[in-house]
Amino acid sequence: MRAFTPLLGTVSNAGNQGTAWHQSSIKCILTNVTYSGTLCQHREEVVSHMSIERVEVPEDKQIIFENARPAQQYKNL
Repeated sequence: MRAFTPLLGTVSNAGNQGTAWHQSSIKCILTNVTYSGTLCQHREEVVSHMSIERVEVPEDKQIIFENARPAQQYKNL
C-alpha cells in the first residue's frame, strides 16, 4: 500500500487545493538550496545607489555556507 502525503493546501483547507503534487513543485523543492540547509548570500547587487535595478552576482562570487542550519524535514501528516 502506498503512503499518502496530503498537499499543504489540503491540510490548511485552502480553496485552490489539488489532489496530487505536481512535478514542477517537487523539482523546485528538491533543487532549492534553502531547503537543504545551505545559506547563500550576496546573490544580487544594486547597480547604483541611485537606481533600484539589480543584477545577479556570478556563483563564484556569492557567499555560501553549507549546513548553516538543519535541512528541512517533512513529517507525514
